[in-house]
Amino acid sequence: MRHGISIVRQTAGRGAARVAFVVAYTVLLTIGLPGGPLMILGGAAFGPITGSILNLTSITLGATGGYWLARTLGHGVPRRALHFEPPHNLTTLISLQINPLVPNSILNLAAGLARVDFRTYMVSVVVGNFAPTIAYSYFAGALLSAGTSGGVGRELWIAAIVLAVILLAPIFAGRWRTT
Repeated sequence: MRHGISIVRQTAGRGAARVAFVVAYTVLLTIGLPGGPLMILGGAAFGPITGSILNLTSITLGATGGYWLARTLGHGVPRRALHFEPPHNLTTLISLQINPLVPNSILNLAAGLARVDFRTYMVSVVVGNFAPTIAYSYFAGALLSAGTSGGVGRELWIAAIVLAVILLAPIFAGRWRTT
């Protein structure tokens, strides 16, 4: 296992691997496929800082691509066919981005179909994904480090707690809002 991890880290250090990662991640999100596994891979392969930057870049580019793909191809879909009034409120859009039960790739397509204001949507993408992206990238990097060092370190526990808080925050925020 240690040999495999060192190969991943050596390959990831090259610029071509970073570009290939961003392109693959962006394409997956643009066409509506889930990007979660690639976010974990980004943190594990490139480390928490570079992985976070590459992940957030890919998420932003994928959101842009998915939004405009749906808006271009779905221009004939009338709003009434969506059977709901799309959210245009920045707070609502951010909470949808943070919510782990809402796939961001599908949200990108839905925002384009619903003709949500592009600038507002992109702000929600960056703000809503900033903390979770760092947490996932850090968690993946800490998990990989724990695998190479042979034990569960303090960094892995910190990353797990931060990740749990980020994942559970939307659930508790929704409960506090309704009471």
